[in-house]
Amino acid sequence: KRGQPVVSGTILLGFVDRVSDPIIHIIPLDSESLSRFPIKTGMGQSGIYFFENRTPQIADLPSENPVNLNDSILTLPTELIPANLVLGRTTKIISAPQSPLQKAEIKLDSKLTSKTPDPVIITKP
Repeated sequence: KRGQPVVSGTILLGFVDRVSDPIIHIIPLDSESLSRFPIKTGMGQSGIYFFENRTPQIADLPSENPVNLNDSILTLPTELIPANLVLGRTTKIISAPQSPLQKAEIKLDSKLTSKTPDPVIITKP
């Protein structure tokens, strides 16, 4: 159903958009139409994932704990998403140092392609 994660191993690739039997339509992580969802850094800072201007990003991170470059980015659990699926790593801080909330670019570990090995849909987190 809509919102179920699509993974390869422990790497998040996207989400089910809709099902038109027998076809399952998937929104990849690198799509502007993807809804925002909760994620965290490897250091435990919570934020929101979104894709904007052809760039995967994490935002809304409190500035009390600075974002580290090359920090892992993982999912936070929701009703449909299990915890700790891998998205990628932070590559660039894009918010001003004095900003109360930080924002950073993410390099995705993998993208959904025709060559993605054995993608699966998680039906229960």
